[in-house]
Amino acid sequence: MGKKLPSWINCDIKRALSLPLVATITRCIHRKRTMSAMYWSHTSGNKERQLSPLALVNDGLRWHVRCFDHLDDKIKDFNLTRFESATEGSASTKKFEG
Repeated sequence: MGKKLPSWINCDIKRALSLPLVATITRCIHRKRTMSAMYWSHTSGNKERQLSPLALVNDGLRWHVRCFDHLDDKIKDFNLTRFESATEGSASTKKFEG
């Protein structure tokens, strides 16, 4: 069996994540597609959101998905463990400055 390489960030996720959910999010990032997602937040509760995921981000404590939120018309970070479901949508037509 291969030797495990040391990591420079802690990539352990304490909560169980659905593999199909993570696959959908990363596929949308790769294909530059929108997604319709059920996401729970402290302020809004469980709500459907139209997002364009751009990247996975680790802040040292938890993993986030950086997305363009089409309702609020701005880029936000979403905690990966708060997604309940995600469905791949159409090609994203929004151009992002970086």
